[in-house]
Amino acid sequence: MTDYEKCLNRAFFYLKYGAQSEYVMRRYLEKKNFFKEDIDQSIIRLKELGYIDDYNLAVNTIESLTKQGKGIFSIRNKLFSKGISQEIQIEAISNTNVLKFQEKNAIIVVKKMIVGKKLEIGLISKVVRRLKYLGYQDNIVYDIERKLNSRLRDDI
Repeated sequence: MTDYEKCLNRAFFYLKYGAQSEYVMRRYLEKKNFFKEDIDQSIIRLKELGYIDDYNLAVNTIESLTKQGKGIFSIRNKLFSKGISQEIQIEAISNTNVLKFQEKNAIIVVKKMIVGKKLEIGLISKVVRRLKYLGYQDNIVYDIERKLNSRLRDDI
C-alpha cells in the first residue's frame, strides 16, 4: 500500500465521525505525519468523490445551529472553527436565509424563558444575557429588551 493510499484510508476513517471541512481534514492528516503531496492528493480525491464539500458543510451547520436557536454570531464562530472560508460563509448564509429567522428564533428563546414568570428587571437582564450568549445580533437583542421594558412599564 502506497503512502497516498494510507493517507486516503486514514481520511476515510476520520470521515466516519462526520463530515469535515478541507481545513480540518488537512490538519488531521498533517498530525498523522503524512507528506504534503499525499495529503493534497487525498483532499483532491475526497472532493471529487463529494466527501469534502465546505459549502454543503456550511449550509448543514447553519441549518442545524439555527434549529438549535443559535444566533448568527455563534453560527459564524462555529463555521470559523471548522475552517470554512469567509467567502463560503457569506454565500451559505445568504443562500440559507438564516438572517430572516433570527428574530423569530430569538422570540422563541425569550418566550421559553419568561413563560409563567413575573416580568421584572432581573428577568429582562437574564434574557438579554442569554440572547447575547447565543450569538444574536445586537439590534435584535436591544429590540427585544426595549419591548420587554415597555411591557414591564405597562404592567406597573
